[in-house]
Amino acid sequence: MLYTPVLTYTILIFNCLLGGGNCPDSGDARSHKVQNLNILKNRHTPPTSNDIVNSVTIDSLLNSKDNPTAFDESKAISIEGYIIKAKEEKSESCNCHSKDPNDWDYHLYFAPTSYQKKISETVVIEITPYSRKLHPEYTFQYIQSIIGKKVKITGWLMYDFEHTNVSQQFNPEAKKIYRKTVWEIHPITSIQLMD
Repeated sequence: MLYTPVLTYTILIFNCLLGGGNCPDSGDARSHKVQNLNILKNRHTPPTSNDIVNSVTIDSLLNSKDNPTAFDESKAISIEGYIIKAKEEKSESCNCHSKDPNDWDYHLYFAPTSYQKKISETVVIEITPYSRKLHPEYTFQYIQSIIGKKVKITGWLMYDFEHTNVSQQFNPEAKKIYRKTVWEIHPITSIQLMD
């Protein structure tokens, strides 16, 4: 389990909320569990070849049954597929509820085929401010321009337990389903056009 010293966290979050400093990687969450999740969301190192697990595919993510131990969150993957939809996130705990769009993530729906139209059959992948620092060309307009094109995505594995209520695998009877699994690629560190 990741550890954030309480005193350091308290000082950083105090600065963040007063506008006296940057938002810490743990965001402004009160729960230690969500703080640790935010640290994963806000990773700011690209994976090395040793971090990438070749055995994890888009199909294994889609068929994970939302098992939290199915994959290793300290690992990254490179998989091919299609972005079928994109939306800009807003303020959330991982960005200290910032009102600045530069601090927001891009939430992308990733599918194994270009003709997949149901977001309930997709994996969520996210471009974070760190992703855009690595790749300033990853504007929202650019992402919209590659919807439906085959791409290879590289990024970190993450189990986003905050969305089990809208996951087809975890909660198939939900009235609103916004993903097939809570396993994500978050953050994305590379998008390579394959077509």
